[in-house]
Amino acid sequence: MKLILLAAFFIELIQGQGVCVLDPIVTDVTSGRVLFHYQGQYRVLSKGAVTLRKSRHIDQRVMVVEVGPDGSFQLKGVKPGKYVLEARSPSLISVSVDYRVSFGKKATSPSGLLILLGGDATKPCGGGSITVATVAKIGRIVAEAKKP
Repeated sequence: MKLILLAAFFIELIQGQGVCVLDPIVTDVTSGRVLFHYQGQYRVLSKGAVTLRKSRHIDQRVMVVEVGPDGSFQLKGVKPGKYVLEARSPSLISVSVDYRVSFGKKATSPSGLLILLGGDATKPCGGGSITVATVAKIGRIVAEAKKP
């Protein structure tokens, strides 16, 4: 009986978290910021890493960069192509997205990657996301964020 209750608990936990499927990104942007996001509040993350992979296989790493003390990161020397972009920070739920780098048409305003990591196991991706945002928007979020 205990085993059945335990199995039911884990099934409910998995269903509650939902499936983490982020919209694919096609961009020429290879730098940005990583922040913690929970219930409308932001905090700059000074610990964590952004990983670029050729596929979702763990052994297909192209590069790993640590985030700076202000949550910033830059993927240097990325060639055009299809990748998987993943961000992690201790004690938070990681996020990943299909990421295509294309150095064609330039954006109308400077942009960066905005990576939000969450810790809410009841939301898809823990409440996290990876998007391309204007540098101005990222700056506004960072200005209101708590520092590490």
